[in-house]
Amino acid sequence: MHAPNFAAVAALSLEEQRSLLEGGDSPERLWSAWAIALRLGQDALPLLLPMEESDVSEGLRRQLLVVLAGMGERRLLRTIADSEPSPSVQATASMLYLRTAPDPGSSETVSFALRQLRTAPTQVRRSILGEQELGQASIPTRELFPTLRDADVAVRIACAGCILKDPSSNAYPDSVRAVVAAFADERESDARREFLSKLPRSAVPAVLDAVARGDTSRVLDALDAVLGQFGELTWGDVRNIAPSATLEVTRSILASGIRPVFPEAAGWLCDVIRTTSEGDSALMREVNWRALYVIRPFLTEEAIALLAARDRALLFTTFQRALAEHVEHVDNYGPDSGDEDYVQELERLVRVLG
Repeated sequence: MHAPNFAAVAALSLEEQRSLLEGGDSPERLWSAWAIALRLGQDALPLLLPMEESDVSEGLRRQLLVVLAGMGERRLLRTIADSEPSPSVQATASMLYLRTAPDPGSSETVSFALRQLRTAPTQVRRSILGEQELGQASIPTRELFPTLRDADVAVRIACAGCILKDPSSNAYPDSVRAVVAAFADERESDARREFLSKLPRSAVPAVLDAVARGDTSRVLDALDAVLGQFGELTWGDVRNIAPSATLEVTRSILASGIRPVFPEAAGWLCDVIRTTSEGDSALMREVNWRALYVIRPFLTEEAIALLAARDRALLFTTFQRALAEHVEHVDNYGPDSGDEDYVQELERLVRVLG
């Protein structure tokens, strides 16, 4: 018996299809397997399991699925997508089923896509999100949020891309919050980097806040990721995390070139100076120096008038000591270039703070 195409095999009796399944050439065996699956549904599985160990390659099966899609055999595509043991073939069937759907937003299409996304193998889940990205499926955005915690990192990354695809959508604010929360929970650096690349710049404060609330040991990594993605930090980005930051995080904030907002940031900077002023480690000395360097340009007479009394006293004592130490250094070792300007600046600060 020779069957030239799937339509011819589908028209045969069940016994004839079984005969081809056992003794036909590769395409005939595949067509007969699909025809039996279409006819018997789940009852066909005992007959079809031997196909997995047959000489009909996955590549050939995927190619023939394209032919079926071109013939409009959507019902068979759905059957294969539901029952095919091979993840790659199942992914292709799922993809073609969605691409041939008359309406990507129909309840039937969305239900199929969601079920595959939640229960199918990894390769199929990736395929479903690929079709969502292309607009071949229209899964409601909020239904995608759980997939941000998928077991597969590539699925999580693809999901974030789908969720944040349309900034004009009504769901976009919720989408940003969902990806921010996923970033805070994410353990894979590649996924965190991809999440951040898809988030708007305005989400940075929320990202840092979420990380700080969940695991303070990861704040430094989050800061580095933000700097790598956006190139700079603003005071608005860090104002919530700065007061409880570790020394390492504080150093990163100060070293980033941030320009704190005065008088709001004055108390924080003074607290940093106070806690590191008697530091005996290189890190504490560096943080102290950076905090003093950052605060100096802001200490105008108007700004100093707004300082708390204890902060003003702290700064007066600190800059008075720095001036004395620097004068002693110049006396012992001679002046360096820029010393005169530095001394004048310290003298100004001591005068206006006193």
